[in-house]
Amino acid sequence: MNQKNDIQSPPFLSRVNLHANLNLLHRKREEKRGRPSKTYEDSSVSTKKRKNKDLLDTCGLDFILNSYTQGLRARGEREEALIVEVLRTLPPEKKSEIRNTLLSEPAHLTAYTKNEALGIFIDLNQSKAQYENMRSYLITKNCLLFPSYKSIREAKRMCYPPDSSIEITNIKAKIKLQDLLDHTSARLIKIDDVYKQGLNHLNLYSKWGCDGSSGQSEYKQPLPEEMRFCRPILIEFSKETPEKTTLVVNDINAQILALNPSLINHNGEGIEIKHTLFLTMIDGKVAQVLSETSSSAVCTICGAKPTEMNNLEKVRNKPVDEVSYQYGLSTLHCWIRFMEPILHLSYNLGFEKWSATTTENKDLKKHKKAYVQRNFREELGLNIDKPKQVDEELLKRFYVILQVMSCGRGIDATKFGQYAFDTAQLYVNKYKWFYMPSSVHKVLIHGESVIRHFSVLPLGQLSEDAQES
Repeated sequence: MNQKNDIQSPPFLSRVNLHANLNLLHRKREEKRGRPSKTYEDSSVSTKKRKNKDLLDTCGLDFILNSYTQGLRARGEREEALIVEVLRTLPPEKKSEIRNTLLSEPAHLTAYTKNEALGIFIDLNQSKAQYENMRSYLITKNCLLFPSYKSIREAKRMCYPPDSSIEITNIKAKIKLQDLLDHTSARLIKIDDVYKQGLNHLNLYSKWGCDGSSGQSEYKQPLPEEMRFCRPILIEFSKETPEKTTLVVNDINAQILALNPSLINHNGEGIEIKHTLFLTMIDGKVAQVLSETSSSAVCTICGAKPTEMNNLEKVRNKPVDEVSYQYGLSTLHCWIRFMEPILHLSYNLGFEKWSATTTENKDLKKHKKAYVQRNFREELGLNIDKPKQVDEELLKRFYVILQVMSCGRGIDATKFGQYAFDTAQLYVNKYKWFYMPSSVHKVLIHGESVIRHFSVLPLGQLSEDAQES
């Protein structure tokens, strides 16, 4: 029996093993049925979306995000993990802002040209050492924005006319007007906003003038933008006298008469620039000398005397010297000249006369002047004040007239003349006893004619403020 069982056991074991092998073969055949499965990376876009959705439906968004940040930290990407966590808590508008910043085109830094760098050098009032230090700091950050100091020195040199046109002695420095205008024209043509292609015949309008200068202080002296376009013709150490003023003006006028058009070669194109100069950068003192007026209190246009100023019908009908229109109205100084009668009106209101001749009137004026000046200092911290006793309507009209004259825009001469004359009538009706100053008279009575004389340019652009600066 035992021998028989021992003989029959191997076939039984063989049948069991064969069944297991058949099941294994069946499973392998089943696995090989259909298209073989691909990895996630090798799957198509649609397949990836399907698998992503299956994972999202099965595990949820929080599980996936937490797994992602955990995986980042496991790989040592702690900064990225932190960014992901922070982004999750931001409001939608902040996320949009970050997205736009990340997806925007990177800014391309454009280096300054030597002329642009020179402008910055001047605006910042830098020294050579300051400029080179600033440039060195930027270079350490691989930021080559500024050219070398040698380059801006060359650019600065190009701003000067040729040395041959400059005459320098112990007492003066002088430049030939023709060379100065030629060089100025050539520089202006290089400005893109100034020159338009195809314009070969141009006219350059310039204003000029002269004045004495002494005891100047640099304290709080601003440098207006238009000073960049103001160039000296003559600087001389000499006493300002009527004879000297006349001599200088005659010399420059002679050069103006001899001027030739400037011929400029710009990008291979020939350009002709004619020159027109206006003698308007002067004050009342220079205008008095040039018009040969006997006194600063007398009008340089019609010759009206102080006692005639308030007779409006008479001064309107007086013959005028139209040559004097060329000197303009000195719009900068008008602000001062219009303030002076307001102050003196205030001082003299106690006795209502043009001048204080008696001892009593002089004392009244003295006390009133001290009162005005004291309130001025206490209320505004200045040395003058706005006298409240003077008619408010007159003050407003003076302000409007001065603003219009200084605005630098075209002025309707007819409307200005009517407004100015109405203001003159208001002045006379209110203060007939105080003679209108010649500067105020010139604006209110002759302003319309002067504006018409300079019809090619606005009156405000012919002011003398560049000369004063």
